[in-house]
Amino acid sequence: INSDLYNMPVIKSYSLAQPTPYKERKAMARVVSVDGKGKRGKGATAAASVPTSPTKKFDSSKLRKKYNYNDGEETTVWDEENDTASELKVVSYKKSLQPRRLPLAKSRTKSEGKVVGMAAQAFNIPNGNKPAFVGYIMGNLTLPPKGIKDSEGVGMCAQVFTVVSCQPLAMEVAYSDPEHDLEENTFNPETAERFLLQKGDMFRIPPGNSYRLCNHSKSDEAFLTWTIVRPANVSLIKEQLKQDEASQTSTLS
Repeated sequence: INSDLYNMPVIKSYSLAQPTPYKERKAMARVVSVDGKGKRGKGATAAASVPTSPTKKFDSSKLRKKYNYNDGEETTVWDEENDTASELKVVSYKKSLQPRRLPLAKSRTKSEGKVVGMAAQAFNIPNGNKPAFVGYIMGNLTLPPKGIKDSEGVGMCAQVFTVVSCQPLAMEVAYSDPEHDLEENTFNPETAERFLLQKGDMFRIPPGNSYRLCNHSKSDEAFLTWTIVRPANVSLIKEQLKQDEASQTSTLS
């Protein structure tokens, strides 16, 4: 069942070299002059430097003086299934994840190349002992330029992705056509339904379907987060229904 992500792989960081020699670009801002009478004169073009350095780390010192912040990943929260307060992992920092390389499918064509993605698992919550508590797995996926996550079926699970960053409309998700791909976990690129996505877009893979991901960008990596929702435990559901029926019968009698 979606073994690539289920068993958890994913990513090294990728960096792009600046052109040589690198020269910082300046944005041209439009400056409009106003004469003494309040009338707008002819516009003049001026050069304005645009900062290219990454966003600075936020200074949280004032907040930390006011509130107590937890720098770990666990805290005490209410555990509904066990009807008690428990110490549970509730946060997963990207820096603490262990990305692993996704496998390369033998079926790839020469034009598709051999670039694969990296995936990391953040949470792996099993199904509970009660049918109301369904398990899930969460993590992230990085596809370098021209990177592909080869086709895979999700089995009885459902999967949801969010595109965190990518070159606009360079991120592709393709779904197998159920009318042509009759066997489970099959994917025909000729009949697949394809979508091009950008930052902030989301998509899902319903149970019983196969999908494939591709970053068509030649310059930008794509970063996505994903969640796999485990199928409900059918035996627990049946047992709960029997208990409910027995309870109703007892009440009526």
